Amino acid sequence: MLVYEISALFRMLLITDSMYMFQLLVAMGLRTQADVDERVKIGKLLYQHGADLTVTNTAGQTPLTGCRVVPIRTSLEEYAATK
Repeated sequence: MLVYEISALFRMLLITDSMYMFQLLVAMGLRTQADVDERVKIGKLLYQHGADLTVTNTAGQTPLTGCRVVPIRTSLEEYAATK
């Protein structure tokens, strides 16, 4: 399963920068609704494991404001608002 593989990759690489993780998700590319759904699952997994949605990059963007894929951004904003 893609979510498991990505999660294992992050642990293996010891990536702790939340902004980098979310940028990586966007850079992975999207082809279908299933791709969007998988990215949302990954984003939720990262959030559940402590990804900070308030950190900003040098342009002042948070992981969500920097997300150019609207369905992913909207889904993750809604998810974070309920937690």
